[in-house]
Parts: sequence; structure tokens; C-alpha cells
Amino acid sequence: MRIEVVNREMVQQFLEVTIGQFLEEKTVLEPDLNLQDAGLDSVKTINLIVQIEKHFNIVFEDEEMLIVNFSTINHIIGIVLGKLEC
Repeated sequence: MRIEVVNREMVQQFLEVTIGQFLEEKTVLEPDLNLQDAGLDSVKTINLIVQIEKHFNIVFEDEEMLIVNFSTINHIIGIVLGKLEC
């Protein structure tokens, strides 16, 4: 059984690629950029959450499904890394 260590850079790279696919305009995805302002609406955010859960084999609880938790790449990285540490 092979265990892969996931670090901040790996999560950030995944998020940048995945979020970039959801946005209609090419946007430089800075870690603190407000993703809703960049065009990530609620439907796209749900799709992003599904992709994150599948890719990292994690589950977000209902109480974590707040738009503020998915407002920036930095917020998302923190949540993902926190779940992976458990």
C-alpha cells in the first residue's frame, strides 16, 4: 500500500487547475483572490467541492458548506490540509 504525502503546494496546484476550468475568463488565481468575485458562483463552487472530495478522498460536513470556507484558495487549502491531517 502506497501512501502519498499531500502538501500545500500540491493542494494549491490542484485548486488552481480545477478552479481555472470553472472560470469563463482567464484569471490569475492569487491565493487570497475572492473566488466569487472572479466568477465562481454557487453552482461552480458545489462542483469544485465535489472535485476536491473525489481527488483527496475527503468529505465536507454540512456545517462546513459555507461560502466563506470556499472564498479563497488559501481558505480551501487550510480546510483540505486540516481534513487530511485527521
